[in-house]
Amino acid sequence: ALFKEFMNSTLSDSTKNPNTWIDELINMCRLLKEVGMNKTKEEIVMHFLNNLPCKYDTMVQILKYELTMPNATLSLSKLHLHLCGTYQRLNLKPNNNNSKTDEAYVVYHPFK
Repeated sequence: ALFKEFMNSTLSDSTKNPNTWIDELINMCRLLKEVGMNKTKEEIVMHFLNNLPCKYDTMVQILKYELTMPNATLSLSKLHLHLCGTYQRLNLKPNNNNSKTDEAYVVYHPFK
């Protein structure tokens, strides 16, 4: 039941603070480890990256691209910082209700 809960856990809404979700998943991983179902850090990181709302897609693409580099690692603490930074940027409220917001999309491709 705990394993199924872990596998089905997602950050369903970009307006929700990811800190709570991260803490819940890390606690689930600790409980799973106690019953002999150890998750590697890489599995946990990939679970985070694969279960985020679509508004996090740019960050996810960048981090997955970085992971393709030789000797690349993505620690849970670095991922946590990226998630919290993205959450803060997504939920910034403009001071002026009449102001328009601009969006920028970035796609990273390796150089040939």
